[in-house]
Amino acid sequence: MAAGDYDYCVNMLKSEMKSKSTDLHGLATLATRLAISHAMSTEGEIEELMDLESDPEMKESYDACLDTYNDAIDQLQDALDNLNSKLYSEGMSLLKSALEGVERCKEALKDAETLPWMMEDKAHQRLANIAYLISASIE
Repeated sequence: MAAGDYDYCVNMLKSEMKSKSTDLHGLATLATRLAISHAMSTEGEIEELMDLESDPEMKESYDACLDTYNDAIDQLQDALDNLNSKLYSEGMSLLKSALEGVERCKEALKDAETLPWMMEDKAHQRLANIAYLISASIE
């Protein structure tokens, strides 16, 4: 994990009161819950942008991203269920799938100008990656 990612990880997890007295399992589930929250927020922003978009091609790209985010949110929720059941390998696999799906969304919108939700998207990816790395350290 790069220095910036480490600082982000520490700051994000410290911002949650429960993180101060929890173990690695608790941190992995906390990071996953935060990733779900950020992914849902990003999904909402994409929906708003799609509603405002007049270009049919861009609308189609946004729609592809919405499908990707629906899948990613489902995968993150399933990952959380697996982590809660201490099925770390399964949880890690789902976290990885959710991260890969978001990359497909970025590819669909590669020609778009910088979009405001990309920062939220980056937070979602970083949190899912943090959850993955913490889960890997438990295994």
